[in-house]
Order: sequence, then structure tokens, then C-alpha cells
Amino acid sequence: MSYLNELGTVLEMEKHYFDSQSKIILSFKSVQAALLQQCLDECKHLSLHEIASLIQPSSSHSKIITLNPEDLRMPGARIIYDLLYVLQHPLHPDRSILIHIEAQGEESYKYHLPRRSLYFIAGQQNHSLGFQNKSYDDILDVPSLWICLRHAKKKDNCWLEYTTVEKLRKGNFRFDPAIYGISKIHLLYPGIQSKDEKSEDEILKDPKDVMELLSLLFLSRYRIRTNSINPRKEV
Repeated sequence: MSYLNELGTVLEMEKHYFDSQSKIILSFKSVQAALLQQCLDECKHLSLHEIASLIQPSSSHSKIITLNPEDLRMPGARIIYDLLYVLQHPLHPDRSILIHIEAQGEESYKYHLPRRSLYFIAGQQNHSLGFQNKSYDDILDVPSLWICLRHAKKKDNCWLEYTTVEKLRKGNFRFDPAIYGISKIHLLYPGIQSKDEKSEDEILKDPKDVMELLSLLFLSRYRIRTNSINPRKEV
């Protein structure tokens, strides 16, 4: 029994270390810019440097400044975010987008991840960025990206997106999708990419989709430097 307890402790320490290292990698603006360029429709037309410049608060520092990662508003149901930061809206400069990033070292089989992700983005009431009292129209867009690094092989290289849709059951009136389509959840399950036939320099200069990018950052034998995604020093 003592051996099993020690083994459990070691595995838990390894998980915490893996999770903390993942958060450090994801906290670089260059990494976030590369993710947002592929995952957010609002950012697809922008360069990585332009996206990084929209991360708030604006500064030349290479890492993002995350908001308070703890949400204690719901008694007995504390939420701890991995990364939570503000992005100036690329199409509407007077608005903000709240970006939520979650790194899952190992996917839990005690619950279904889509349920947990919905729970995480549910609350914004009385948030300092604008949703005060009953000002529901001030609720911010919240793209939520869940990066699952250890998972069942059948999920390798799967990218799942969840959105709110409106279904007209009767009548002629419809709301503008911008009214209700404020949150999107992305579940990303990268798999190991085999690149043994290429050098590291060749891999870095080739175009990369989001799965290959995540594989290079976390799973493969290559570890690309965060400033290699975009050689410009400002990012």
C-alpha cells in the first residue's frame, strides 16, 4: 500500500510539472498569436505580429499577463483558469475579447470535457471588464481553447468546435448571430507528427497547421523556440 501511495504521489508530481511547463510555453505571445491566427476567424487575416500587438495590456514583453486565474463567485464551485487574458477585438477596436486557454496534460475519464468547458465559460457577471449587474449586452466574446496532450489514440489530430446556433422553429424573425454567438469552445487533440526525414530548420520554415504546431511544441522530439514561430523580436 505504501508503494502505491508513493507511486501515486510521483505521478501526481509529474502531472503538475507537465501542466506547469505547458502553461509557461503557452504564455508566450508568439505561441498565442499562432494559435489565435488559426482558431479565431477574427484573426485569420492578420499577421502574427499584428495579433500579438492586440494582446492586452499592450507591451513589448514576450509573455502575456494573465488575469486572476481564480473565480470564486459560485460558492463551493471554484474555477481555476490556466490562462485568461484580454485581446483587443481585431474588427471592432472599441471592444474586447476574453481569451481562455486550458492545457490538459492528461484528459480525465471522470467526466466529458465538453461539459467541463461549458461550465468554465458560463460566468462573467460583475466582471471588471464590463459585465456589471444586468448589462447583459456587455458580455464579452469568450473563445475557449482546450489543448489535450495525453488522450486516447482515436482522438489524435481531432479539432472539435462547439458554438451556439439559432434554430427557427416558427415565424420570420431572427437575431443577428453576433448577438448570441459570443462563445466558441475548441477542443484540440494533437498527435505526434513524424518528421524524421526533415531537419529542424526545414520544419520551422514550412507552413504549419495548428495540430503540427502543438505537436512540435509539446509532443515531438523537436522543441521549437517560442521566438522561432515569428522571427520578429517584438512578438
